[in-house]
Amino acid sequence: MRVTKADIMFGLQRLLEVYPRAKHLPDDPAKLTEIYHRELDDLDVDVFRAGVNAYCKSDARYFPKPGELRACGQRIAKPEGDPEDAMTRWEREWPERGAKDPLPCPVCGAVDTWADSSPFKGQRRFVPHDPAKHQAAGIAFIGRSTADLLGAAPA
Repeated sequence: MRVTKADIMFGLQRLLEVYPRAKHLPDDPAKLTEIYHRELDDLDVDVFRAGVNAYCKSDARYFPKPGELRACGQRIAKPEGDPEDAMTRWEREWPERGAKDPLPCPVCGAVDTWADSSPFKGQRRFVPHDPAKHQAAGIAFIGRSTADLLGAAPA
């Protein structure tokens, strides 16, 4: 659910209890709410609330800009469609799919294959993930990477 003006106003009131209002910001709560709503209206309400909560508990010294609240919230909250949630679902569902209909990794797109190492040659499925894509997304993976299999990474 998207953040509303009421959510923004409540969050700003909480922030004003902890931080002094910046001099360039309007004194009128409705005008201040309008500014922050204009900049943050695309956020999920849980992301906004997490941002306000995290900022209030941080060691910040100044009233936050909208972008600072956005960044804090996105680091903390786990909104729907989060790659980590998709990865968890994938880890639960991929074993049920056969090799003829593989389920690609939601982060790197890798599909499962058959192990070529002894003693499981041709008997064990695994997914050769792309560690660079996982690292960029901040999502860990279990197993060997494509680089490991090609001998490019140290053992």
